[in-house]
Amino acid sequence: MEAGELAVELDGQQFTTWGYNGGLLGPEIRLKEGDTLRATVSNRLPESTTIHWHGLPIPNRMDGVPNVTQPPIKPGTSFTYEFVAPVSGTFMYHTHVGLQLDRGLFGPLIIEPARESLSYDQEFTLVLDDWLDGLPGTPDDAMRQLVAGGDRMMGGMSGMTGMGQMGGGPGTPPAESPPDLVYPLYLINGKPGTAPQEVTVKRGDTVRLRLINPSAATIYRVALAGHRLTVTHADGQPVEPVDVDVV
Repeated sequence: MEAGELAVELDGQQFTTWGYNGGLLGPEIRLKEGDTLRATVSNRLPESTTIHWHGLPIPNRMDGVPNVTQPPIKPGTSFTYEFVAPVSGTFMYHTHVGLQLDRGLFGPLIIEPARESLSYDQEFTLVLDDWLDGLPGTPDDAMRQLVAGGDRMMGGMSGMTGMGQMGGGPGTPPAESPPDLVYPLYLINGKPGTAPQEVTVKRGDTVRLRLINPSAATIYRVALAGHRLTVTHADGQPVEPVDVDVV
């Protein structure tokens, strides 16, 4: 797998960002519980990088935390990650260096159980992201902006008079402060709402959706119009199934 620069177009705007294998969303890695994952990462970026295999209990030396569990992969060099997939579930892999995650350096990691307990007709993985890079600046530009305006949070709380209470008194809803950062786009599988990914299913089919959220700062409400959802897993692990209108 190669980490490098790529040219992309989102919502009619063209810019350069970083990604794996030339894609805005890294390739899906899929294997079975107990199989060995072996991935050689070649760094074609202008700075060091690593890959962290999010949510998996694996040996420290494969965990991808730079200068803690491994030396970072320097530009022009490679590193091979190798470990046995210890548990099944829906996971993700992503860079673990600086603000690189706020670009396109992440992807889905699906580990199928040795014996599948669910029955379904089709399956789709949905990766949700609050996109920042290139619109108009880089994640580093946004960080400098946040640091320069670092007193906003204190200013927004200046009316606080007690625990859970803003200046309006008991029973008054807390005053809302504007967000520190407004994201220009929200993507699903690397595509904006103006040009979404389309999938085709048959009436009556049971469809499994795997939801992954590598966003920097966004919590989503996911619903399908006219449909109920059955939650079967959380954080990759099976739960007592529950029917809901929204996740």
